[in-house]
Amino acid sequence: MEDINYIAKNFDLDVTSFAKKKSYYILNTDSGLYKLSKSLLQPENIEFMHEMKEHVSNSVNIETDRFLLSASGGPYFLNDDGLYTITRHKELRHSDFSDAPGFSNAVEAIAKLHKGLINIEFKSKKIYLATDIISDLENKFKRFEAVKKLIKQQRRLSDFDIYYIRNFDYYKNKIQKSIGLLKQTNITGIMSNAAGNNSVCHLLLKQENICLDKGRFYFRDFSEARVAPHIFDLIYIIDRYIKDLPKVHLSINEIISLYLKINPGLYTEGLKIIYPLMSFPNRYLKICDKYYSKKRTWAPVSMAKKMDYIINGYKAYLEYIDEIDL
Repeated sequence: MEDINYIAKNFDLDVTSFAKKKSYYILNTDSGLYKLSKSLLQPENIEFMHEMKEHVSNSVNIETDRFLLSASGGPYFLNDDGLYTITRHKELRHSDFSDAPGFSNAVEAIAKLHKGLINIEFKSKKIYLATDIISDLENKFKRFEAVKKLIKQQRRLSDFDIYYIRNFDYYKNKIQKSIGLLKQTNITGIMSNAAGNNSVCHLLLKQENICLDKGRFYFRDFSEARVAPHIFDLIYIIDRYIKDLPKVHLSINEIISLYLKINPGLYTEGLKIIYPLMSFPNRYLKICDKYYSKKRTWAPVSMAKKMDYIINGYKAYLEYIDEIDL
């Protein structure tokens, strides 16, 4: 209790009581409820998030989980056991992507958020997304091919190995097509423009981070935010939407149109990278890496089921994004 009171006082808060949650504390104070969190991030990451949240609040009037300032004037307090941040605590309703009107409103809110996540005059160190996207995908492809060579050297094959071999040519073709299409775009120029415009992506737009507060959208958890083209956030939310696609749903073209209606700043060249990046089979490669990195000789039932789910889901996923009209 003494440490919590001591930390809170450094944010000019007097705690009357508190409740411990899984990874943070809820502080009850005379001025309301606050959330005290121990951060694993570096100070420059917290300062980067603070500056972007303040810019959004001041430029487009969208609510975010803004940091309180400590006595030192910064958005964190350095205690003996680490860095701490404090934000307002609110009981919020998460966005519902299964509801077409609700998802439409979320897309429009993201477009509005992006209008505030550009031309930010950072005083802190900027945190960038890795810029060589094509090399990253090519390295994933090399690892994918290398696994096949290792499998051929084995005397006995696991069920997972059989899955891998059976689907190898199909996914090889899809990977090569995605990389080939991406090379036809101006991805390097798009990344460079984002850096020059100080364009920031949230990069963690899950339902629980796009909330509703008395009818207004409230964005939280900017821990993965990076200087990057806004198109990456649009890709992220479309990907999340397709993952559990409702029976009555928006088409990919309808989603893009909703976004552009609010924020037409995504020029055609930027939209061209949507299909190549989304068609790259990241989920399939991820589960393969997970299996072979641990050098298993057998596949857990849960992993085999997930493999089936990913393979079948990927084909439906492609059918959805194949409708894109640019």
